[in-house]
Amino acid sequence: MKFTITFFILLVGGLLQAQTLADFEELAVLPDSFLNGSDLSGGFRSGNVFLPNSFNEEFQSWSGWAISNTTDTTTPGFLNQYSAITGEGVDSSATYGVSFSSGMNILRLEDQALGQPVTGFFITNSTYAYLSMLEGDAFAKRFGGATGDDPDFFLLTIQGFSGGALTDSVVEFYLADFRFEDNSQDYIVEEWTYVDLLSLGAVDSLAFTLTSSDVGDFGMNTPAYFCVDNIETTDAEVIDPIARFESLEVLPDSFLNGSDLSGGFEVGSYFFPNSFDTTFGSWSGWAISNTTDTTTPGFLNQYSAITGMGVDMSPTYAVSFGSSRILPTGDAAGEPVPGMYITNSTYAYLSMLEGDAFAKRFGGATGDDPDFFLLTIKGHFNGEVTEDSVDFYLADFRFEDNAQDYIVDEWTYVDLSVLGPVDSICFALSSSDVGDFGMNTPAYFCVDNFGAEAPLATNIFSPISQQLTFSIFPNPSTDFIRLDYPAYAQYSLYDLSGRQLTQVTPLTPGEEIDVRQLPSGNYMVKVEGKDTLGAALFVKE
Repeated sequence: MKFTITFFILLVGGLLQAQTLADFEELAVLPDSFLNGSDLSGGFRSGNVFLPNSFNEEFQSWSGWAISNTTDTTTPGFLNQYSAITGEGVDSSATYGVSFSSGMNILRLEDQALGQPVTGFFITNSTYAYLSMLEGDAFAKRFGGATGDDPDFFLLTIQGFSGGALTDSVVEFYLADFRFEDNSQDYIVEEWTYVDLLSLGAVDSLAFTLTSSDVGDFGMNTPAYFCVDNIETTDAEVIDPIARFESLEVLPDSFLNGSDLSGGFEVGSYFFPNSFDTTFGSWSGWAISNTTDTTTPGFLNQYSAITGMGVDMSPTYAVSFGSSRILPTGDAAGEPVPGMYITNSTYAYLSMLEGDAFAKRFGGATGDDPDFFLLTIKGHFNGEVTEDSVDFYLADFRFEDNAQDYIVDEWTYVDLSVLGPVDSICFALSSSDVGDFGMNTPAYFCVDNFGAEAPLATNIFSPISQQLTFSIFPNPSTDFIRLDYPAYAQYSLYDLSGRQLTQVTPLTPGEEIDVRQLPSGNYMVKVEGKDTLGAALFVKE
């Protein structure tokens, strides 16, 4: 079976390039049947393309595009106008598109594909046109004529529109060509054939025009039909504004500490400055790491997070040492930063937990010492410090009840929106453990998903009278999921940063949810009913 798939390629800096396949398989077509616009919908959407249709109720006729899975490759004539000569779609799939127009037929691009190049598509003849050219009929001649020497042709010309004007380039594809001196080279296309359309450049729509050598008093005699499948669009490049660090090339269980003298790391919509001293091989500011050591104490393990991984089990995260700051870039400059995830480094965590040659064990021998390790976050905007700041305790032993003392050992979301518009964010660490040369606690912490919205638990849940429970299957899934929830409920999808991916949508029990276009990863389904609310995780493979 063939699927409508979105292919994502992750590039440096959080740049996402996608290609989407319009293959029509998601459209509800009864077996060996067709959709010809009789529902007056005006056309058909698949992937990121729209195929316009015009249906005449008086004459029960159509033009533009139809969608078909008919399989008749032998019946000639108009009554078999919906079949491809292949009898199926590309790669033995069921469904394909059929074009009929006496003039110019249009295919429109939508969403991320709008204004982008179209990679290409597959094309073949309809059974109606193929058999007409092969044998002739009451209206059209047999291609090649009685002797086979007539220089007949059936030509599809493809042009692009951009901003309402035709692009300069043209792609020509001969659905049949009998112009060769050697008649053995004459052909009528009877297989799915790929046509490259990248030469048309960035387009808003495609225009298709058919011409034939067989022309009469009323125009072209050859039936003005052809079939298409697997239209591959190149979607707009999208900058993921969140700094997730997975886009940076870091060797397994290794780090980037600025030794290349690049001065920092640009990820998503943020720049993380780094200063590297070539004399001592030391660094300050930010490093990028995917090291996993959560047990080795001391300075030699300065690049590990105590979690051993990034947020949501991702491999890569950022490590801060010393005075550090983050600079929003591009559209994010001068805007509020929603928030980030933070945890302790292994070095700092084990130092506070057990003490070391330079720093004390937090709580002291009795556990009663009111120790703390505090991160203070301030924003700067137009050269001024913002009015509000954010305090986050990476460790806090100041409670009267020692059972409440803690050292952060999980990724924890910190809301930064209170800082308001910023053009830089500065981080300062302070500790109760101070000596003659300043703070004894190792001045490290780790960050991931900088710029992320509030997590789902605080972003979408509201007070409810009853928790709704349900399950998702199959889980993991590659294409569709089903929910076993009551008929009165409705669902919405979220990623784990709390971003809503779909509108709130009612579903009937057992109905499938299409997740084929989601990138691989972890997602949340929220289900709401009357006075009930629930959520469950699923994995998209």
